[in-house]
Amino acid sequence: MPQHELTAADHDRVYKLWDELAAFPSAEIDRAWRHLAETIAGWIGANTGFWVGTVRLLDGAAAEEDLLHGWRVKVVTFLHPPSEEEVQAAQRAVATRPPDLGMATVAAVRGSGRFRVHRLHDGFVDLEAFRETDYFKSHFVAFGVDDQLWVAAPISPQTEAYFVFNRSGPSRFTEADAALAGFALRGLNWFQRQLFYSHGLLVAQDPLTPTQRDVLQLLLSDKTEKEIAAEMGQSFHTTHTHVKDIFRKYNVKSRAGLMAVWLT
Repeated sequence: MPQHELTAADHDRVYKLWDELAAFPSAEIDRAWRHLAETIAGWIGANTGFWVGTVRLLDGAAAEEDLLHGWRVKVVTFLHPPSEEEVQAAQRAVATRPPDLGMATVAAVRGSGRFRVHRLHDGFVDLEAFRETDYFKSHFVAFGVDDQLWVAAPISPQTEAYFVFNRSGPSRFTEADAALAGFALRGLNWFQRQLFYSHGLLVAQDPLTPTQRDVLQLLLSDKTEKEIAAEMGQSFHTTHTHVKDIFRKYNVKSRAGLMAVWLT
């Protein structure tokens, strides 16, 4: 964690943000995460950002021989609607073995198992060498990203979450920015677990499909399956099939069991 000392005002606004997140119902997890990301981005002067959910698929000797130590990206959620180029970049990242992992990605994963905050310009990577790579040109230069801040948190022994914030222009993320973002996210392990649950991670090998996530969020409200079908423009049979698939992925038998997942 950065050593910058936060002010009393910094603590107050972080506590206020935590209270606001706790007030969101489970069915509005996407709106809650967007509120969280937009708030922190505003505090630290970030232009864009995204959340990454990762899962460790390899252990032991196999993980030691793997460039990412067995970790793989399962979900990428952008703060702002992504362009086609950003979608393609995310799809490449989700691939089991993407062709170019990027020095920053490898460095970030190297510290897995502990909470950590890194800035692109704080010696986190060999920046001069990184600038010469195709990854830097396609993921940073192409999108006008001049600085990046990572906040990584272990959620379980096999899962980790990353909040990544980008900044354009000559100014850099400061130690104060890193300390504030780190403090705000350090106390939100419970919320990040909900983000993982909302994507079907922590409880299933594969994440939920986009349609299943839409059905899930409506299931977490008080809507009946008929009302969910009507809202999504589906037949009742199709919706019920999605519900059964969701229950199977979460290893529950009812909506009550599904709700219990969010309360554990």
